[in-house]
Amino acid sequence: MGIIGKERDMKIKKIYLPKWISFAFILLTIYSQNTVCSEEPTNGQKANITYIANEGFLIEVGQKRIIIDAFFGERELNFCAIPTSEVLEQMTTATGDFARVDLIAVTHNHVDHFHAPFVAEHLMANEHAKFISCEQSTEKLAMHKGFESFKDRVLEITPDSLFYQDTVVNDIRVRVYRLAHGPYMITDPETGSMVNKHRFVQNLGFVFEVDGIKIFHCGDSGPRCWDDYEHFRLDKEDIDIAMLGRGFLASDVGFGIEILRNYIKPEHIVLMHIHPESIPYFQNVANQVKQEFPSVTIFESLMESREFLIP
Repeated sequence: MGIIGKERDMKIKKIYLPKWISFAFILLTIYSQNTVCSEEPTNGQKANITYIANEGFLIEVGQKRIIIDAFFGERELNFCAIPTSEVLEQMTTATGDFARVDLIAVTHNHVDHFHAPFVAEHLMANEHAKFISCEQSTEKLAMHKGFESFKDRVLEITPDSLFYQDTVVNDIRVRVYRLAHGPYMITDPETGSMVNKHRFVQNLGFVFEVDGIKIFHCGDSGPRCWDDYEHFRLDKEDIDIAMLGRGFLASDVGFGIEILRNYIKPEHIVLMHIHPESIPYFQNVANQVKQEFPSVTIFESLMESREFLIP
């Protein structure tokens, strides 16, 4: 006799429970099901990033706020977007979206990243905020007439080439990398030979860590700075969000893709330093590499915000 037949011959003894126990069991089952369906996962973290202009962003994780490379725009620039006058007013007065800022970071002293008087105004208006950048930038800031009032909140870190330095600023863990500025070749008027215009620029990369979330900003480093990425091996740092210049996704093949694939491996990518007219081109490249890099964000509007969920 098969198993089914044996089951038919078995005498099943029925157990009757009191009605109140049965009713309580039903209620418990319904409550458990509703709880499971309505609860969101609690093991993830959130980072909110607001695009200000060019490579300038407001980063918010938990209670911490970081502004990087956004204090500029004292004059029009034809090669990139600049912050609006309304946004600059809020940034310099530490009001609106830019109140309660903990850290101002600047990757290097170029006009599309940093204007010292704007930073000085914020530091005088916000006595909590601290500033971190390289020697070339802090020297510019020190020339401001109000420098004495906030100099104790200015941190200058300029690692040598292929070195980094760790620090903690207002309870934000920061790793400061020395990354070469992407080369820009020009003709030397004296020799007639080609030279890198940016060879003496002190460019920094930052990894900010807040509540276990790691966010990397490369400044004006790029794919042609291959040696830096091969040396630092950011892929071992478990980068959650990598904020990278447009050159890393200039096409679906090449040095940029190889560096992303082998030496950074971020969970999310924010592509920056994109002229508004070039946005469709880079969106197309992002779509081409979507299978390998599914989370590429290209901001289209000034002060646009995105929320990133980190497992």
